[in-house]
Amino acid sequence: MKKTLLIFTLFTFLVSCKQGIKLEYKYQEKPQNVTCKGADKELMHEALYSFQEDINEHFKNKGTGDKSIAKAYARYIYKGTLGQTNYGDVASKHTREILKKLLSENKDLFTKLNGKTVLNFDNEYVTCLVNNIKNEEIKRIIQNLKTVNDMRVELLVEPYRVNVKDVHVDQNFAMLVALQTYYARLADVDLSKTAENNKKNIKTK
Repeated sequence: MKKTLLIFTLFTFLVSCKQGIKLEYKYQEKPQNVTCKGADKELMHEALYSFQEDINEHFKNKGTGDKSIAKAYARYIYKGTLGQTNYGDVASKHTREILKKLLSENKDLFTKLNGKTVLNFDNEYVTCLVNNIKNEEIKRIIQNLKTVNDMRVELLVEPYRVNVKDVHVDQNFAMLVALQTYYARLADVDLSKTAENNKKNIKTK
């Protein structure tokens, strides 16, 4: 009996490890236009729409509560690319769970540069995103930066700002922005402290 129980427990543990972090998907019914290989399509799709929902909620009209993803991108893109956004305050619980899964299941999607998490432009999925961006200017700039091996996100602040109108209509561009300026930066945030601060703020209101 004990042996049977031990085998069952071990089997359950192994299955759980194989499945990885469980995540309840919310946005799979939305249009999926990114066809790049090299990453879990459903997970990446979830990451994109959760990011959009986060910034849409954070930058909504404070008076009416109206949301506009185009306006949200316009308000986010400059400071977001510079790393001047309070990512922990913007990120929903769902996004935090997505980040955990991204980091655990995509080992080379991100890398470290000077101690900071950055998007890995040598990754198969990321390379595909860049190659499929419709905005030729943005594509050319990124490819040129990659050629000289200088992919500092700060160098893309102005190009992203100028071409922000294209982000919400091109999912490849939008996915790149989400991974590069949001999830990579969020990976360096101590989310446990952020969550605790959020709880304190709610209590004091």
